[in-house]
Amino acid sequence: MQPGKTGMYSIILLLIAILLGAVGQLLMKHGVNQVPAGLGFNVASLRMAVSSPFIVGGFVSYGISSMFWIIVISRLPLSFAYPMIALSYVVVTVGSLVILKEQVPALRWLALLVICIGVGMLAYTRGPEQARPAPSVQASQTEAVRGPEVPER
Repeated sequence: MQPGKTGMYSIILLLIAILLGAVGQLLMKHGVNQVPAGLGFNVASLRMAVSSPFIVGGFVSYGISSMFWIIVISRLPLSFAYPMIALSYVVVTVGSLVILKEQVPALRWLALLVICIGVGMLAYTRGPEQARPAPSVQASQTEAVRGPEVPER
């Protein structure tokens, strides 16, 4: 990956992590909606949860999202990346409306608009100097400036 494209690549990875986390939420909610009496803290509920392909799929989606997240925070400042997760609120709410057929009141939509404005402001604060290059790029740039490290005798 070229140094100029590292920032955009990191943003794409961040969006993938957010989407996978939201998909995990929607899958788990769909899975628990299939359980007639809801889940409790007991063995029968645990057995029901681990046998639901939707709940298991939700956990898998979360796991994959976590792998992307680790890459993201190795490349971007945490103070920039973490608040971006607020976009998942928007994705989950839209998914809840469209997929789960939940009702979403007007005030909740207004709150999501405020979140989107905040995320937009946050994105505007990110300049190229704030992006952390990938380790391989960083190492090669350091070596180009200082030269290869030579052990002392």
